[in-house]
Amino acid sequence: MINVIGVGIEGMKGLSEESLKKIENAMPEVKLEVKEDKKPAGDVWKGKGTVMVVDDDADSLLMTKKILAMAGYKVLSATDGLEAISVFEKHKDEIALVVMDYIMPRMRGNEAGAHMRLIKEEVNIIFLSGYYDIELHEVKVCHGEDCPGKAIVIEKPYKIDQFLQKVQETVKPEH
Repeated sequence: MINVIGVGIEGMKGLSEESLKKIENAMPEVKLEVKEDKKPAGDVWKGKGTVMVVDDDADSLLMTKKILAMAGYKVLSATDGLEAISVFEKHKDEIALVVMDYIMPRMRGNEAGAHMRLIKEEVNIIFLSGYYDIELHEVKVCHGEDCPGKAIVIEKPYKIDQFLQKVQETVKPEH
């Protein structure tokens, strides 16, 4: 069983990255308790590579960043699709996977993903969505028939171990 203990943070939109880091560092540690007989096949807590997380909801962004960091990933972040494209352009060679909310202000996740695929067509993307009626064909981010990168949708809320399993399966092996 995995227990996550944290705090809710209100009104964080518009804060600088420095302020968000200070708040994140002030948050209590996330306590994880995994029983041996409940571990999924393969060790999802031994991740490698760089993952960029994109979410306009500050609570979701911080929790996802913490989960991925605790699993061993280097984590970059952005708070909307436009910022994500900018971060992706700067770090495209190190980013193994983008984990992105589908519904965001300024630019939806699938639109940002399409722009990222123009920069690096083989980028893998996991879209997170609380809307259960979103189909993968709606988040198509390729500009041709053959797409070298993976794109999958995970419904929110998700179980941490299942999320990490999908991350591990989707991260490019060379990272």
